[in-house]
Amino acid sequence: MTKKDQTAAPRRPRIFEGGCSTIVVGRAASATGRILVGHNEDNDGRIVTNRIWVPAADHAAEERLAFEPGAAVLPQAPHTLAHCWTQTLHPQGASYSDSFINEAGVLVVSNNCNQTWERDEPVVDGGVGYAVRRLIAERARTAREGVEIALDLQTRWGYRGEGRTYTIADPHEAWQVFLLRGHRWAARRIQDDEVVFTANAFALDRIDDVPPEDVMLSPDLVDYAVRTGRYLPENGLDHADFSFRRAYQPPERRYALWNFDRARTAWEYLTGRRFNNPETIPYAVRPALKVGTADVMHVLASRSAYEERRGFGPEHRTMRDVSNVGTFDAAVYELHEEPLLTTGWRASGRPSQLPFTPFFPLAGPPVAETLLDLESARRAHFSPPREVFDWRADRPLWRGLAAQTLADWTDFDLPAWWRPLIGSRVQEGAKIRRAASELAAAAGLERARAFLHDWNERVFAEADAVVFAAFPAMRPVPIEVLAAELSPGMGEVEAALHPAAGFDPAKIDPDTVTFGTATPTEDVEWNARRGRVCGMTVEEDGSVRLRFPAEDVLRLALPGVLTDFWIFGLVEDRPFGGFDVVRVAGEKPDE
Repeated sequence: MTKKDQTAAPRRPRIFEGGCSTIVVGRAASATGRILVGHNEDNDGRIVTNRIWVPAADHAAEERLAFEPGAAVLPQAPHTLAHCWTQTLHPQGASYSDSFINEAGVLVVSNNCNQTWERDEPVVDGGVGYAVRRLIAERARTAREGVEIALDLQTRWGYRGEGRTYTIADPHEAWQVFLLRGHRWAARRIQDDEVVFTANAFALDRIDDVPPEDVMLSPDLVDYAVRTGRYLPENGLDHADFSFRRAYQPPERRYALWNFDRARTAWEYLTGRRFNNPETIPYAVRPALKVGTADVMHVLASRSAYEERRGFGPEHRTMRDVSNVGTFDAAVYELHEEPLLTTGWRASGRPSQLPFTPFFPLAGPPVAETLLDLESARRAHFSPPREVFDWRADRPLWRGLAAQTLADWTDFDLPAWWRPLIGSRVQEGAKIRRAASELAAAAGLERARAFLHDWNERVFAEADAVVFAAFPAMRPVPIEVLAAELSPGMGEVEAALHPAAGFDPAKIDPDTVTFGTATPTEDVEWNARRGRVCGMTVEEDGSVRLRFPAEDVLRLALPGVLTDFWIFGLVEDRPFGGFDVVRVAGEKPDE
């Protein structure tokens, strides 16, 4: 490949490339005897998750695939596999957040590992980004085929992201692929007796601890690290001490508390050891005890013991928790030899607060989780229409997020509401899987798929109902925004707090009250600059009118979107919260 075939690294507009945490358990390390994969998807901004069943399809020879603006346009395969697509709809578009599991049982998720030394490497025709995960979902019949697809794309076109770890697994083996900007990469098979945890720094260390056939490196990966001085072999031409993460990522990324805390939180639970130095964090361990699905869920729902949370505010404030302020989707998969019988558990938000609802992903998602049809979802993916982000009371996603938000600020034990139901449904799920297996043998896979889909629908509806019932138990306060539409040009936003049982708005502490969105910031931290009270009037009926600077209230709000605006504060030293829904002025949904 000559230089004229390549394009220099462009000045790219910011598209947030996500956070995320992933845990993989090999078959021999698993309490179930099957590969387990758990993944939290973390992001900034107002996120909507859309889950779609994509049917298998045949394609014309001339069909081409266009992905994010500026990326390479690729030829389509003659046939694509059916798959379940968990789509991230982000206001700026999302190239690196979606997950897929296909009809062959191949699963792909990823972790942002930006801040590498390779950020300016050239790519061909804009390179590939989103294409990697989608083509794996559409084409790979095994995890190893998925690895080959990823590495072929990287070699031919170059990777347009700065750095990312892809986890690709099937019922028989799991791999991680480490892609750098440009044309360099590494891949390692997770051994059957290993457990791996990855946050948002490259975790792969030395590669001399597994059989040679379980490691793949781009041709000049090690030599280039030597030439640039980022790897100095201890024994001349012997490269046994080569460390991928040290050679290709500055240590600052591993030392960042939002990475280090998540890694040590997970590893301290899994190993019983304490980690005080990021360089001692392992890539993989061979656990003394088998790791089960409950352990994987525990890791994904865990909180950092090292972060101090001072003053009044939400429980989840930064990305130092595994289940953190930016976690908007979490899932655990037990990969079954018959892919249809693969079991999943999914939380549509933080798993520390919302339930891991069991489901069978290859039986298709519940109808209520599909917010856009396939054609609309693909058309909207990199530039979603504003109406996608409208708050809607009829959608379980928004109901669950409302319960999560209120619980986060009021110390309400939301899991106590759903734990009995989910525990019973998890036990029931094993019986349902056996029944589906028997049905498949007697009447065929399609009958079994319909049976499992009906169960998906029922359990999802039950979980939604339990969370929905918990919301009034949190005693949200009645708040009314005194405007039909909000805009920064208003100067001030006025809202009324009305009396309710056990709530006297005249007794609030105005110094603690804030009003605005509950959206994480661009840096995936809580919105600490919400509007503060700049005026307060007590009415004769006991209501209180509060005024807030409009610019602060609307910080992180999307123009044209029907938005839930939240008020939080203390009343007689007790936390309170509530929300009202109002549209933000600006770009209209039909424009």
